[in-house]
Amino acid sequence: MAREPFFAMAGATTSMEPFRHVVVPEVLRPGAARETLAWLESTNLFARREDPRRRYAQFQIEAVELPAEMPRIRDVLGPESLDDLRGALEVLFGVRFQRRCACLVMRCLAGDSMTIHRDYHRRAGADRYIPTHSFLLYLNAAWRPDDGGELGLFRSEDPADIAVTVAPIHNSGIGIAIGPKSFHAVSPIKQGSRYCINFGFITESDRYQDA
Repeated sequence: MAREPFFAMAGATTSMEPFRHVVVPEVLRPGAARETLAWLESTNLFARREDPRRRYAQFQIEAVELPAEMPRIRDVLGPESLDDLRGALEVLFGVRFQRRCACLVMRCLAGDSMTIHRDYHRRAGADRYIPTHSFLLYLNAAWRPDDGGELGLFRSEDPADIAVTVAPIHNSGIGIAIGPKSFHAVSPIKQGSRYCINFGFITESDRYQDA
């Protein structure tokens, strides 16, 4: 019997405004999304990151032991599932990715935010993992518009130059082709919490798609 992928990736659309990105209304199968969020809400793995531009808590999936008492989490974030996600994103972006995927889990609470940034870095001679593409999976079952924490996509570093606003709706996602114009930010969290898993991929050519 064929394995049913945990990543549904249903209803995906692509856009070039203001830079190349894809929006996915349903990322995981509903049960997988529910169990993954339950784990994030109960784990004590988060550590705070504070700097003038970004305030949130985080942990790297590759650096932790996934919960033995929740075997489905190991499957959802395991190699086979990440291969499924990579394959779906290769089709949506029209590129090929290296097999490695870096998974950063982020939690924002009231007062947290990220100012406008690009995540764009010089690749030649880099001594760390620098993705060319990011895919953000939102897990926020109780999110409401007045909670804040929307992702903004901008045409420039000017906050007034916003082109697209993406709500962190539960089990939705957005993929971003990182480049010199990939300006984005997270609006301040007003109440509640905002969970997100950032999956980072690198093209087989080790080049940005739109640089």
